[in-house]
Amino acid sequence: MENMAKEQERQRREQEKQGERLDALEGRDGEMWRKVVGCIITAAIGAVLGFVFSRIGM
Repeated sequence: MENMAKEQERQRREQEKQGERLDALEGRDGEMWRKVVGCIITAAIGAVLGFVFSRIGM
């Protein structure tokens, strides 16, 4: 009985570790997309400002 309890505890710890690794992997993809969207928005704002400044002669 004691061996079963130890094995269950070991499995629980392993599942916790796997959950943490999964969260880290999922977060990395989300972080990458936030960076991509940020770059696209920055480029769009730069293009709009460049167009406006070229129209007013700067």
